[in-house]
Parts: sequence; C-alpha cells; structure tokens
Amino acid sequence: LDDEDISDILNRAKEFENWLKSVGDYALATAVNDGKKWPGLKLVEGRSNRVITEPDSVAKRLEALSYSQEQIWNKKIKGITDLEKLLGKKEFAAELGKWVVKPTGKPTLVPESDKREELSSTANAAADFEGVEIE
Repeated sequence: LDDEDISDILNRAKEFENWLKSVGDYALATAVNDGKKWPGLKLVEGRSNRVITEPDSVAKRLEALSYSQEQIWNKKIKGITDLEKLLGKKEFAAELGKWVVKPTGKPTLVPESDKREELSSTANAAADFEGVEIE
C-alpha cells in the first residue's frame, strides 16, 4: 500500500468498523434466533464475571465468621468530577491539585480535521535532549 492508500483506509476506518459490526451483529442474531451455522464459526457462551447478588448477606455471614469490616469492604475515594462538585473547581485545584496528574495520552492517528495539536516526533526528541551537551 502506498501513503495515499493507507491514509484513505484510516480515514474510512470508522465506516469499516461500523460495517464489520453490522455484519457481526447479523451473523450473531441469525445464529441465535434461527440456528444458522456459519462455516468455520460456532456459537458459544461468552465469558462472564462472577457477581455477589446480596452483598449485605455476604457481609453478615463473614462478620459471623469473625472477619472485620476492613477485611470485608473496600473503600475507594470518589472520582475527580465528584470531588470537584463537592469543593468547587477552584477550591479543588487549590487544595488537591498537587495530587492530580493527567498522563499523556497514547498516540493515535486521526483525520486532519481533528482539533487536537499534531504531535511531532522530532520536536519531542529535541525537547527530551534539551540542555544536554554532547562533546
């Protein structure tokens, strides 16, 4: 593929993804509803995670077995948005801002019309070595 072909494919990626999803949805629906068997494919039960249906009952039983609250329950701090609503954005930034970081996002290719600033590998490399003197 040449550069134009790759750009064309990537600019149409969402269309391809939507089309593939539609084909997959159709194949799954006909397999489930009509018993359709697709060559090279089979219908299986998907993966799932175990779930506790009655956490309070489980907790009571564990307490009866002499386990402590700390051993039974997880405590987790609320998310940034909830804390900003609690304190207000300015107070949140002033009081808690030093403990909040926004990691750099993973590089991704997007259409030129995207509003984000373009990454420059050369500029990033130059910034990494800024102040380093080579003898």
